[in-house]
Amino acid sequence: MFERVVAAIHVAEQKGASVRWNETINGRQFDVTVRFKQGLYEYLTVVECKDYASPVPAEKVDALVTKYRDIGADKAIMIASSGFQSGAIDVARKHGIQLLSLKSLADDFQHRVTDALLPVLWVYDFRFEVRGQKIKLAIPEEPGILRMLLRDMRIEGPDVDTTPELVLEKARQQITRSATPVTQEFVVEFPDKTELVHPNLGARTPIVSFSMMYQLITAGDLKNTGELGIDPYLDGSIYKLENEFTNESRIIDSSKLELGFDTQLQPGKYYRNPKLGFSYYCLKVTDEDADMVLVESYQYGQLLQATGHGHPREWWSQFVEITDKHEIARLTKLYEKYRKTTSES
Repeated sequence: MFERVVAAIHVAEQKGASVRWNETINGRQFDVTVRFKQGLYEYLTVVECKDYASPVPAEKVDALVTKYRDIGADKAIMIASSGFQSGAIDVARKHGIQLLSLKSLADDFQHRVTDALLPVLWVYDFRFEVRGQKIKLAIPEEPGILRMLLRDMRIEGPDVDTTPELVLEKARQQITRSATPVTQEFVVEFPDKTELVHPNLGARTPIVSFSMMYQLITAGDLKNTGELGIDPYLDGSIYKLENEFTNESRIIDSSKLELGFDTQLQPGKYYRNPKLGFSYYCLKVTDEDADMVLVESYQYGQLLQATGHGHPREWWSQFVEITDKHEIARLTKLYEKYRKTTSES
């Protein structure tokens, strides 16, 4: 077991971590300590290895909780060759200790250990403060939708013409310098008469500020780490394209692909935006624009519907007509329910 731990931690060293073995800090001994500099902050992870013939009991995890808190470490990991008793798992869950079992990690052991050791900057919970209202507009964090809205929403006002993603990139250096494992908020204020322009509905909303939460975590804390190193603040649609003849490969970010259809919107028909995965019903068409009902989209798992007016012709290329009769029947039920709700209100 120990040889595999050494190999995994060596990978962390190659990525910039400072590793010490059998270190004593404030009278507390640890099998491994891993330090990583992130901005102005030094992130400390402590590791204990248990090469037992039977599962590790709860009291061993309890002891690690006391030790790592005494020295103010950011994270504690216990690695065991034979797993953990249920009581040990309960203690670890309660106190934020990460448990790694060699028998359950199998071939991806090295990758999982490295992910558990190294901190990454996590930026999330993007919100706009609406002028004159107490509410804040949250950008949905479903895969693909978040990425598109960060890039395609416009922020327009006096001496302001940008996107949320550009605001984030401008703030990233400052965020990186100040990030710690404690959650913090970063707020960008805008001048009067600044508006948020929705890329699909065309709605213009007066806004005061754009905020985001950020903190240091480890890759092992995320459910999906596939995009780390490519886009660390969200899930996305990253594909690796391989040429079977030349063995060449390249990474493609599908959210950056420009979709264009020669669609001519017609009233009474249903359409889909493949980039967003949203479905629409066309209400009205003029020579210059169209009125559309957002029939089906989801935000935080909840159905979101809305009516948008004045979709200019240059936007029509985002839509493709839905022709499947079963899908049309399903969307019709959603649309009729929305019509009933809005008419009653």
